[in-house]
Amino acid sequence: MHPDWVGNFVFRYPSLMDRMKLGSLKTSLLNGLNLAGIDNEADNIAFMTATLTILMESSPDWFTLDEIHEYKALERVFDTYATWRESFRG
Repeated sequence: MHPDWVGNFVFRYPSLMDRMKLGSLKTSLLNGLNLAGIDNEADNIAFMTATLTILMESSPDWFTLDEIHEYKALERVFDTYATWRESFRG
């Protein structure tokens, strides 16, 4: 991992409205294409980007979604969110 990819991220737990917005934003990012018309990586990037756009309250200055060039950086932050969210499953 790149040594500059450090910092604190703050997320919020998704409400039902957030979940609806996530689906809408993901579809928009994919220009309305269905899963059959898009490769897995593009689908994953759209899902992770939509999730973080809607649910990330704060992030380090270096983390600007439209300037991330490394899939691993996006995936690492998303995995941090996913682990945090799973902690509520009790």
